[in-house]
Amino acid sequence: MQNNFVDFLEKAALKLQSTSTLKKWNLEEQKTLQLSAISFYQQKNYSLAEPLFTQLCISNPFEESFWRGLASSLQMLSKCKEALQAWCIVALLQDNDPLPHFHAAECFFILKEKEETRKALLQAEKRLEGSKDPETLKNNIALLKNLLHS
Repeated sequence: MQNNFVDFLEKAALKLQSTSTLKKWNLEEQKTLQLSAISFYQQKNYSLAEPLFTQLCISNPFEESFWRGLASSLQMLSKCKEALQAWCIVALLQDNDPLPHFHAAECFFILKEKEETRKALLQAEKRLEGSKDPETLKNNIALLKNLLHS
């Protein structure tokens, strides 16, 4: 039974990816899609997670967790330019969170945009206080800064 459901979800994700049909999903459907997208992401199947998160963002554009999932999926697929757009929306929806700025810095670094990387790291540093696990993030920021100077 579970394998059939997983097969169904994979086929549905591939169909969403290959069609331009966009739909507004109700809250229950959004929850189901989100659970599926998260499951694909956790299985490192980012190409199946991405279209589901895209559908969720279209269906509910003010839900930060949908944009975070999309941004993460895009970044893991090395689609850094697209990921930057999604990270910007996450940053707008969660102004005090340093993580979207840090992940944007990672994308800028990969795109070899040093000045934009510095700006994003500065914004992440400004938001460190009160964040979850600030020491780890502070260390990651320092590491990326060191890479910028090498």
